[in-house]
Amino acid sequence: MPTKRPDSRITEAERGRILPHSADAEQAILCCALMNEDAIAYMTENLEAEHFYIEAHKLIFRAMEAIRLRGENVDLVTLSNEIKDLSQVGGMQYLSAVSNAVPDYANYASYVAIIKEKYILRSIVRSCSTAIDGAFRNEDAAELLNAVEADIFAVAKAQEHGNLVEIKEITGTVMQKLEDLAKNGAYRGIPTGFAGINSVTNGLQKSDLVLIAARPSIGKTAFGMNMITNIALQPPIKADGKKGGKDERYVCAVFSLEMTKEQLTQRMMASVAGVSLEKINKGNLDDSDWKKLSKANRALSQAKIFIDDTSLIKPVQIMEKCQRLRGQEKRLDVVLIDYLQLLMGNKETESRQNEVAEITRYLKIMAKELNVPVLLLSQLSRKVENRTDKTPILSDLRESGAIEQDADIVMFIHRDKDVDHPSEKADIIIAKHRNGALARIPMKWVGEFTRFMDDDSHGEGRFAATHEPPPGERREMAMDEPATFSPPPAGESDYYATSDEPFESEGTESDLDDVF
Repeated sequence: MPTKRPDSRITEAERGRILPHSADAEQAILCCALMNEDAIAYMTENLEAEHFYIEAHKLIFRAMEAIRLRGENVDLVTLSNEIKDLSQVGGMQYLSAVSNAVPDYANYASYVAIIKEKYILRSIVRSCSTAIDGAFRNEDAAELLNAVEADIFAVAKAQEHGNLVEIKEITGTVMQKLEDLAKNGAYRGIPTGFAGINSVTNGLQKSDLVLIAARPSIGKTAFGMNMITNIALQPPIKADGKKGGKDERYVCAVFSLEMTKEQLTQRMMASVAGVSLEKINKGNLDDSDWKKLSKANRALSQAKIFIDDTSLIKPVQIMEKCQRLRGQEKRLDVVLIDYLQLLMGNKETESRQNEVAEITRYLKIMAKELNVPVLLLSQLSRKVENRTDKTPILSDLRESGAIEQDADIVMFIHRDKDVDHPSEKADIIIAKHRNGALARIPMKWVGEFTRFMDDDSHGEGRFAATHEPPPGERREMAMDEPATFSPPPAGESDYYATSDEPFESEGTESDLDDVF
């Protein structure tokens, strides 16, 4: 990684240039803050001490903030008393000069904009200079590039500030959304390919962080990749409820920290083709298997699934790669990360628990900023193995309570792991649902093909949506009445081959048309 200076400021001796700044604008905004309450409120809301270039102005700004936090008025007397050592800011004479820098406070917003612009320019200079120094020292190019991107991205994000919006400006948009939903009968989110899950969640929602947790070898990766495959092999649902054209596809990004991209792709091919993964691994394939795999290969080749199998990766790097992918493909619909406990934190923390909390908080922010659902796979703690009832509950989430706090949806995968008596029965337990009902959804696990499937054996109302949380958990979101759902039309994920139906097609239509 590039070497960080204790003080990031580049000296004039180093570069022979003075970094971009405006001493006049810095003096002017501090003067306005002394003259008017609106001006100081706007300044402290939009600026931080680091935005100022001149050290004396940083000290004055910090002193003004401290005075305001105590609820006192800021003037020359309170300011000079707060600073204590006036020699650090040029003495009382300089404070007086600052207080007379401009005749009135009318242009305080313009002064703030100038200061922020100069700060951005300085940040760019410093990041690029660090990169240049690292390049001359022959540092690792990929790490150097990631560090520079992270620095500049952090500066850009720091400039974004939301504003208070009157509710009448929001209600119209919400009503239009509800009307479209009622009129078109479409999923509000991205269909997962699992009828039970869609019925409860109404599809994957934009900006949601969806946590999928289970003990090892239960099928976290299989379930996550089944969902990605389901999504990628169907045309996107448009705002009017209609499917996109046959050449349109959802764009899915997969970050696998445990398995290689070849291993994941092999699993996907086995799942889509309906061919035993064991037979594939041994190369023991008959003609029927080859036909199914060939068809699956053509279908997956036309899907928009992008896999990154970097083992050591930070959330900020995932964010950067997703932004580049969105720029490249002109859209991004779903992100999957496998899995949480292997992620590195963006910065050093005191404990792994704090690091996990920082990671999940950043991933929630990432989901919101990218406006896509983020599927985050996670391990459960070993506590679940020590109980008679091995049904997972929220307190089983490993390493941090912040995981539950940041996630919009928490799904547990629960199935019998008895090696001697393997079961096809599985349950997807929705233990937290910020915007909907909790549920226990019966599924089928076909281990031979590493595939989860809807369980159609329960008939109407089989999804067991309920207002009751799992045993041992109490949720404030519990509803007074059980939620009821109508099962979606059958055949939602019928494009998967089954062991009884060869995965092959006739005629001249495209492979994906045959699949769907």
